[in-house]
Amino acid sequence: AQAGALAALDADSRLTLRPGLRWQLAPHGPDTVALRLFDRTITLPAECEPAVRAVLTGAVSRVGDLPGLPDDADRLTLARRLLREAVLVPE
Repeated sequence: AQAGALAALDADSRLTLRPGLRWQLAPHGPDTVALRLFDRTITLPAECEPAVRAVLTGAVSRVGDLPGLPDDADRLTLARRLLREAVLVPE
């Protein structure tokens, strides 16, 4: 399902947090944020923080609605990364 979702991902795709995933999002230096998971930490550009927080809290599920990023290309890049890291799953 993950591979198929990655291949078909577009601005209208809907994603949700992987069930049961525990996470913590925190600043990590001046230009990055750290998404801490049970078994690893994912470092992302600080500008991604509003979008990551929105999707992790369930405030946003449509990729094209992710806040704080300048365009759909950046939103898709972030969504692909979070799908590959198994943080998000297709709705």
